[in-house]
Amino acid sequence: MTNHEEEAIESCILLICDPVRYRVWLDMLYQSLQEGKLTLRDIGKTEAKIEQLRVNGCRAAALHWFKLLKHNPPDYGKFIPQMCNELQAGSLTLKHINTTEAKINLLVSDHTRTQGDKTKIPILLALVS
Repeated sequence: MTNHEEEAIESCILLICDPVRYRVWLDMLYQSLQEGKLTLRDIGKTEAKIEQLRVNGCRAAALHWFKLLKHNPPDYGKFIPQMCNELQAGSLTLKHINTTEAKINLLVSDHTRTQGDKTKIPILLALVS
């Protein structure tokens, strides 16, 4: 087994073990494949399996941003767009991370009430609802 094959296989393992950082592992995977002039078949993987891991990574990353939001609602302006980006990247909805627009609005309602900035939340969440 070549170093490139080992790196590509390690990237697949990391996609499973650390899905939140899926973008890093996918970049590493495809770089190893390209440098080693390998295909996914050479390492026993298919495009469908890698796509499944990518979507799982999108879900894990969106859930990560949602958890950050739950613990720090005043920073909703940073967390909600990231969460929405990940959901969109995986063609996922809020249901995939076991939440709803109403729950998110409730999390940030105290902050938005004092700041008077409610318009961004429904607009962003409408993209992934």
